[in-house]
Parts: sequence; C-alpha cells; structure tokens
Amino acid sequence: MLDFTGKTVLITGASMGLGEGFAHGFAEAGANLVLTARSHDLLEGVADVCRSKGSTVIVVPGDVSLEDDVARVVAAGVEGHGKIDVLVNNAGVSDMRGVAPEQFDMETWNWIMSIDLNGAFMYMRDVGKHMLESGGGSIVNVCSIMGHGANELNVIAYTAAKGALRNVTMQLGCEMGRPRCSRQLGFTGVHRDRDGAPGTRRNGHGQVDRLAYTDASNW
Repeated sequence: MLDFTGKTVLITGASMGLGEGFAHGFAEAGANLVLTARSHDLLEGVADVCRSKGSTVIVVPGDVSLEDDVARVVAAGVEGHGKIDVLVNNAGVSDMRGVAPEQFDMETWNWIMSIDLNGAFMYMRDVGKHMLESGGGSIVNVCSIMGHGANELNVIAYTAAKGALRNVTMQLGCEMGRPRCSRQLGFTGVHRDRDGAPGTRRNGHGQVDRLAYTDASNW
C-alpha cells in the first residue's frame, strides 16, 4: 500500500464507478481529498465512506466542461487543504448508441469532447499551474485502450477524445514535466486494458478489474 499521508488528491468524476474507487483507495492510503462531480448527493455518499477511513474530504460539485467551475473547484481545494499534490482526471462520458461516423451528430461529438478532452485539459492547466508554483505534483489522466488505435465499436467521438487525451498527456509531460527540473510534474496515462473494454470484465462495483499504467516521463 502506498502512503499518501499529508498529500491532497483532487479526483474528478468522483461520484461513482472508477472515481469512487479511486477516492476509497486514496483515503485508505492516508490522503486528503477534493472530490468533484455534478451530483452533490452522490459525492457526499462517497465522501462519508472516505471520512470513515480517516480522510479529510472537501466536496465541490461542478461541471468539468465549464471553465468557471474548474477554476472554482481548484481554488476550493487549494484554500481548503493548502495545496493539491495529485490530480486524477477521471471524469468522462461516451456514446454507446453505435452510430456510424457518417451519421454522427455534432451535438454529441461536442458534448463528449467538452468533458473527455476539454475538461481534462482545463484541470491539467489550472492544477498544473498551481503545482508548478508550489514545487511539483502528479497528474493522472484516465485514458482508454481505444485511444491507442481503431476499433469496430462505432464510438468515433470517444475514440478521438481519448486519443487526443493520450497525446496531450505526453505533450504536457514534455512541456511541464522533467525539462523544468526545478518544478517537476509527473504525468501518467491510465487506461483500461483490452479485457476492460465497455461491457466486459467489470466487477460488481462497476469498475474494471485491471488498469494499465504508462509513465509519461519515459516518452
């Protein structure tokens, strides 16, 4: 078990699924938490469990696709805990209708991009700025095996967003990471393995059984 005692972790999409699991895990490892998602009630349920594990938890509802909400959540985390050491960019959506690319509507495309890519970047930007000013930190982006290549599932927008997020993770690892050695940030891409594709290999808690990790510092 890793020891995160004294560390503050901000988790997006923390109200259910993987985000809820991340929150429980970090709480058990001793971290203090900033939890955000759109549902205040669901967040409070997750927070109560984490508090029972000894974690100090701040709940800040917000929409990751809204720039003002992102700024508000980050500011609340820094004000409440004094710092943010780890960002887990977990919030994401997909469209499982199986719509063919030639029929895909831009409303759904833009919705997916606004959360899976734009929202993740805004959190990387705002939390990354704080981390650079405060001496460093780690940013974890939850990606997908679908961001590594093509598939036959007719999820064109999700695949595009996760592929872009993977590249953004690598690029920010170069621009904000080790080359700025006096103010280091670590960037990690986390994705579901091939057995964790949508609808397969999920446990009883709605979470995938295995995760694959890639350290952007090695790219």
